[in-house]
Amino acid sequence: MHQYGKPKQIADSYDPTNKTYQAMAFECSLCKLCASFCPVDINPAHMFLEMHREAVRTGNGDYRKHRGIVSYERRGTSKRYSYYALPEGCHTIFFPGCAFPGTRPDKTWALFEHIRKTMPTLGILLDCCTKPSHDLGRDDYFDAMFGEMRDYLVNHGIRNVLVACPNCYKIFSRYGGRLSVRTVYEFLAEDGLPTNKSGKRLRCKIPVAADMTVPFMRLCATSVNDRAFPSKRCLTTRKKRCAAAREVPWASSR
Repeated sequence: MHQYGKPKQIADSYDPTNKTYQAMAFECSLCKLCASFCPVDINPAHMFLEMHREAVRTGNGDYRKHRGIVSYERRGTSKRYSYYALPEGCHTIFFPGCAFPGTRPDKTWALFEHIRKTMPTLGILLDCCTKPSHDLGRDDYFDAMFGEMRDYLVNHGIRNVLVACPNCYKIFSRYGGRLSVRTVYEFLAEDGLPTNKSGKRLRCKIPVAADMTVPFMRLCATSVNDRAFPSKRCLTTRKKRCAAAREVPWASSR
């Protein structure tokens, strides 16, 4: 916005045949942070997403700088890294996303086992929601990949999806159709944190003073209408040595 002007100025001057304007559209990450500050409730992310889609439709959306994230997404949907486990009678699955199981596989499995104590027929699905392609405007690929996964789940009797990733939450909420989506933060806030082998609840490894206030920032992917945010706050304030949780003012939605 600082470089190209206000949304109306960008819309008025936008030329879909001009490579400069095509590239400019992809400088928006669709985080919607600007929408949180807009005094007239305009969300420019919708406009930029349509610009992304138009660039792809006209054959001008293939940028070298996007190849890394597209390759990462392709690995996430590959047979080598995807896994579907739906036990008999399964109606709810745990969908941890890409980054969580990729960087913390032990924590992912421990969380799955913890939830399964309450939901014995819980299934687990390791796959990518293909949000990168969605945000890059690659609609045909996104519709094919996510649509195939969604239809598979619905056809196998899945009704509920527990997600650990805010981006997955956004995609399932918008495109999941009959699937009901919920975050693991909401589940943990209601059911409690996991315990170790001796039965004690897992404790935060970060030292927290009794009078300390823990700052929170809403994740960009769920900065608007984030149902999970109160649950995240609850999980932190539940710690015996934590006095309060404070949301970072500039990061909140109005």
